[in-house]
Amino acid sequence: MTLRPSATWRDALLAVAAAGAACLALLGTDLHAIDPALRDPGLFAVAVTAGAGLSGFWWHTHPARWFAATTVAAVAVAAAGHYVGLLPWLVTAALCAVAARHPRRRSLAALATAVAGYTAITVAGIPDNAGDAFLSTVALLLAAWALGDGVRLRRARVAADLHAARSDAAAARQEAARATTEERLRIAGSCTTWSRTACR
Repeated sequence: MTLRPSATWRDALLAVAAAGAACLALLGTDLHAIDPALRDPGLFAVAVTAGAGLSGFWWHTHPARWFAATTVAAVAVAAAGHYVGLLPWLVTAALCAVAARHPRRRSLAALATAVAGYTAITVAGIPDNAGDAFLSTVALLLAAWALGDGVRLRRARVAADLHAARSDAAAARQEAARATTEERLRIAGSCTTWSRTACR
């Protein structure tokens, strides 16, 4: 997919903003108030979090890549015992984009991957990923998938209606052209008959 320069700049700015917001959430949160077991953010957590935010550049052109990058980042940061901050929200937004732009089978696979990854880190006892946090995140993922799938279905219906309207218009033009041709042939035939009669 070829993007206009303005769209490329827009996507780049959104990606930088997402990376900045995610890093601010990671570095500016009182982790001990959330879960004393969380580790202080280091270079690894900051770099992975920033990378996940920057991967938002693909939100429009390659949502599956965006989803993969954010999911891997969220699992890696959580598995290392760090605060995930805004990463679950980025995963949710990416899942919604995948559901809106890809067939249902592929988006369901993405949903299953996200839920499985989050379930794995919860079962492993990773800090800040149990109880209500787990349930709310899974519910958020399901809602995001449903929203994206609804957008995809609506687009499909609009495209089908537009195709039907164009087909009907084309058929009407063909019918009008056929009727015009038949009328011209009839007139030409009438003129020929009149000319022969006049010459006798």
